[in-house]
Amino acid sequence: MKKSFWLALMLVLVVFAGCSKKSTEEASGPWQPEKDITITNPWSVGGSADTKTRLVAQYLEDVTGQNVVVTTVNGGAGALAAADFLGKSYDPHSMILPGIGMFTLVPLMNKNLPYQFEDFKVVAELVSEPFVLYVNPAETGIRSLEDLLNYGEDNHIVFSSNPPGGTTYLLETSLFKMAGVDAASVAGSSVENITALLGGHVIATAANPSLGKPYMKDGSLIPIGVFSEEAYEGFEGITVPSIKEQLGFDIVFQSSNFFAVGKDASDEVVDYYYNAIQKVYENPEFIKKAKEMNYTPSMLTPAKLEQKILNTADLFKRLTELVVE
Repeated sequence: MKKSFWLALMLVLVVFAGCSKKSTEEASGPWQPEKDITITNPWSVGGSADTKTRLVAQYLEDVTGQNVVVTTVNGGAGALAAADFLGKSYDPHSMILPGIGMFTLVPLMNKNLPYQFEDFKVVAELVSEPFVLYVNPAETGIRSLEDLLNYGEDNHIVFSSNPPGGTTYLLETSLFKMAGVDAASVAGSSVENITALLGGHVIATAANPSLGKPYMKDGSLIPIGVFSEEAYEGFEGITVPSIKEQLGFDIVFQSSNFFAVGKDASDEVVDYYYNAIQKVYENPEFIKKAKEMNYTPSMLTPAKLEQKILNTADLFKRLTELVVE
């Protein structure tokens, strides 16, 4: 009888424990942020990625009900920010904004990085844009890609880009090398590169459309080519021809900055942030402000975004071999 009593008691306890666990899970519900959300931005303040991130952060506060703070840790083509982010204990309230080159290009130049792709889980793409090659016609008289290459036949071309190992450095260096033109880079942030071109200190620079657009209205800058398969038609009344179509050079690339969390994040956390960011992208007021910035958000799912990053590695490997040979 005692044996039957204890068996019955154990059964009751097991059932109670199961019900208790279920009740706790139902009470807690899906994961939601409980404090300020921090986004680590590896890119220069005032640059293309920075301004877009801050716009998203503004509307993300409405969706999450929490303050969203963007902190800048700039340098080392994103390596300093990655090291800072990974050097802290995992916190689901922290995100980082890597660029695609951090995992596809930079590792080809630096084998001793403080991070790897497996240290992160991708959440949502901030933006994916082509790179446009700009010139300053008032300083040089150059108004087309043909003019630029003709100029390079008799002159040394100085262009501005990000530091060696960066995306615009690789794209522009590849272009001039394939064209047989003597050229060298002056390194700076995206904002500094545009400023250098406006001041006549360099002959050309590559930048995202949204960064060059404000200086096109008065003709200060002219877009002469885009590093894409087809012409770029995102500027009102202006079609920018593809460099590949003009010269036959297979230098095609779309930039990508995206939100990511630490590798220890649960799928629930990733899903929460992805859905929250998509709600921001669907906000009519956000859409209006993004359009004013010539900014079109990306709706890629985390799985498709991850595949895009992995596929880009092959392109960078080929161009890197061309530049460093």
